Amino acid sequence: MATTRTRKPLTEAARAAKAARGAASYAARTVTAEQRTRQHAADRKYKAAPEHQAQRRAYNRARNATPEHQAYERARRATPEYQAYERARRATPEYQAQHRESEYRRLYGITTAQYERMFTALGSKCPLCKTPSRSSRRLAVHHDHILDDRVARGEITKADTVVTILCGRHNRYLTLYGDSAAGLRDAADKLDAAAAITRAALRATVSPGEVDMLRDETDDDA
Repeated sequence: MATTRTRKPLTEAARAAKAARGAASYAARTVTAEQRTRQHAADRKYKAAPEHQAQRRAYNRARNATPEHQAYERARRATPEYQAYERARRATPEYQAQHRESEYRRLYGITTAQYERMFTALGSKCPLCKTPSRSSRRLAVHHDHILDDRVARGEITKADTVVTILCGRHNRYLTLYGDSAAGLRDAADKLDAAAAITRAALRATVSPGEVDMLRDETDDDA
């Protein structure tokens, strides 16, 4: 049969000694404000070291490439809670400003401040059609695609390829002419030459009566 041991009540002196030992142990484990500041500074220095950042990026790439992590991410992002959170986050002015800054740097090598200076210098309008920019649809950055090879070789920066900012319509149209004013001038010269040839061909093959009829139809359409 098991016997039950009963503890003797502590005397006042023993209780005081135990409390003193506990307080001393807690004080030894407690970090002072100065120690905490030094530790935070050391942590920041360690995390800012290129070696640590390279190791962290390598670890993240290896982890993100595993099928388990990819399946976890797909499941997490498919939840209604996550999608609602993403919609709310992307609708904030802070996110939109940060995303715009990131895209300008990634695509064109410029900052939002540089874009705003161009935007203001052009009177907040497309320089070709003078269409005012709407806050919901900003003017597009037009850059010279022909120079992309030089950017890839490191001869120039992305910012060196920026031509101006245009409305979306003219930015798309210029792509048809090599994204340059020279391409537009060349197309205009070719159009003038083609028009001259066409007029000469019409004069040689169309009778005077047909020319009058075409002129009358043009007047009626006008």
